[in-house]
Amino acid sequence: MERMLPLMQQFGGRIIWTGRPIHVLVGDPDEDWDAVVIAEFPDRAGFLQMIGSEGWADIDAHRTAALERDVLYACEPHVDAIRHPD
Repeated sequence: MERMLPLMQQFGGRIIWTGRPIHVLVGDPDEDWDAVVIAEFPDRAGFLQMIGSEGWADIDAHRTAALERDVLYACEPHVDAIRHPD
């Protein structure tokens, strides 16, 4: 992560949250994970530029070798999904 953060920042990204899952509440209990990271980029183009960079190619080789598996979701805000009382 120490090499990833500067690269993310170079393309406008940042880490919003990171944590260690402790229990599967819904879903397959065999699909356990060691870590969760939520990152944010100002736009999709910044993320795509980062993963197309030479810096990413070097980091990704080490990242992939260290992981058994990973999942990457592109998300967008869905403000209407949460209703707050007035």
